[in-house]
Amino acid sequence: MKSTKKLLSIALTLFVAGQLHAPAEAWASPPGKNIVAIKKVNVVGTAPGQKRLSRKRTVIVEDGLIVEVGKAKRVEIPANATIIDGRKKYLLPGLADMHVHLYFLRSLPDMTPEDAYTLLLANGITTIHDMAGFDELFAWRRDLDNGKVIGPRLFFTSPMVRDDTVTGVVDAENRVRDWVARGYESIKIHTPIDEAVFRRVSEVARELVVPVVGHAARPGIAFSVSLDEGMRMIAHAEELLWVQDFESVSDLDAAIAGVAQNVGALVSSDAFLTTTVVVEDVFTKTAGDATFAEQLASPLLAYFPPSLRRAWEFDNPNRSGAAPVSIHQKVLDSHLATVREMRRLAATDRILVGTDGGGPDLVLLGFSIRDELALLVKAGLSPREVIRAATYSPAAFLGTDAVAGSVEAGKQADLLLVDRNPLKRIERLQEISGVMVRGHWLGADQLDERLAKLAAKFE
Repeated sequence: MKSTKKLLSIALTLFVAGQLHAPAEAWASPPGKNIVAIKKVNVVGTAPGQKRLSRKRTVIVEDGLIVEVGKAKRVEIPANATIIDGRKKYLLPGLADMHVHLYFLRSLPDMTPEDAYTLLLANGITTIHDMAGFDELFAWRRDLDNGKVIGPRLFFTSPMVRDDTVTGVVDAENRVRDWVARGYESIKIHTPIDEAVFRRVSEVARELVVPVVGHAARPGIAFSVSLDEGMRMIAHAEELLWVQDFESVSDLDAAIAGVAQNVGALVSSDAFLTTTVVVEDVFTKTAGDATFAEQLASPLLAYFPPSLRRAWEFDNPNRSGAAPVSIHQKVLDSHLATVREMRRLAATDRILVGTDGGGPDLVLLGFSIRDELALLVKAGLSPREVIRAATYSPAAFLGTDAVAGSVEAGKQADLLLVDRNPLKRIERLQEISGVMVRGHWLGADQLDERLAKLAAKFE
């Protein structure tokens, strides 16, 4: 077996060289000697140049780092290793949800960050990107990185910049400088936003070498402005529709026809696109009485506080009837067509899986990734393309692909083990045998136990 120290040194060197805006402490390995061998497993390739599937591999993990991946008959398993039987199972990097919101926890005294992490890990998610940062996230991340709680890697943007959060250009600039000085990793744009504010925020961000992400600048601002100013990531597929600022349903068809041009412009830029098509799927389901009732009857709501479930039932803004189900379906089809057009233009490596989980009503944190993955396949992506959009491409966006995003020696041991081949059916990512985060293994029984305790807490 290769030298662990040498591999660790190489991994950290590559990480620093390739880092864009990920904090170093987010990649610290847990303390103590811990060796795990996943034996005779089929490894799903996600990085450029990797085989689609490598069969009967043994993966050695030491102190949170993958130190060897090789043919099972050639890998020597250390005598003190904990062995996980991977026969007939499939191993891939843990999933990333690149658009979540944890701020809802601030108003729920009966739900803790650790409860939220249970929802994420139980769905194979080992990395999250919070898209509306707040100060408590720094402490929450320290607790994760120090091993006080078990949960996903946590990345996050600044608080939102929009017309009602800043008083003008000077205030926006001052806030951006302060946020970057305090350690926020990117600047979040929301709408509505004044064009002068957006341009100045973008200019300051370039000066400070932090990416700008979020909504396309609107209303009344051409999509080209967002791209020309160098936005690193557009946070929703829906933005390529709504950026056209049409005023009535009668203009919807014309706006949908203009989406393809916006996709082409995005592909010609350096920007990534986070999907979140599940949001409109939920809107479509909650706009009709029967399907809304089905959503409220979902057994998954047992894992959320009753107060939150009541709010979803009685305060759901989508129940206003402002748009019929047919309009929501047309909008959803447009978002799926956006993803399909990205594929036609050979730009699937710029797609990031994100759900907006924890944000809109009934977009269930953790569980929403199941529907998001299925919708992306419905849009025309292959299961392998979807898996890459939830593993390697997020690492490429975050600048952590030297240590994340694929099952390779020298990379962090954030892993998902499933029972059957997900390259054939994306739904098989739900057939979880276990999850590893920072080298800490949680088998299916442990994940089920954590969920059961959460449901009991909210009875």
